[in-house]
Amino acid sequence: MAGLLVGSVVAETDDNRMMMFGVVLSIAGISWLIIAPTFILALPAPFLRGASEVVINASSYSIVARMAPKEYRGRLFAYYNTTFFLSWGVAATLIAGPVADILIGQGFSNADAYRGSFIAAIVLIIIGIVILIQSFRYARRIPQPPTDTSTVQVEADTLS
Repeated sequence: MAGLLVGSVVAETDDNRMMMFGVVLSIAGISWLIIAPTFILALPAPFLRGASEVVINASSYSIVARMAPKEYRGRLFAYYNTTFFLSWGVAATLIAGPVADILIGQGFSNADAYRGSFIAAIVLIIIGIVILIQSFRYARRIPQPPTDTSTVQVEADTLS
């Protein structure tokens, strides 16, 4: 349900601003996990993270579609989807897990070790924001050819 609502909002607003709003929601959700003293008080964090995922997904497809040339759009969407979905497991396996393990090995409590993992996640998000802002700047420099909407032709090779 939220995806339908967010999709229509994204269609009416600036994609870049919606993407940044989603990133802010993500940072807020992770930050809440860091400062929440109890499990019960940590429960709003998944709501913020889920909302951020919906906003980021809805706006990112629009951004990628705008940046990708028509002849490569299908292939670039495949790369985008692969990278997006692989990032979930890779980040947890190669970054968050080892950070928690190292902190537990140094004598920190489990809760503090996981808080360290969340701090590492926020650092990664900030690095991603820098890359995202650079891509926005790059996308603005790419001249967009005028689109003739009077005749729309779909070729089979543009879908792959």
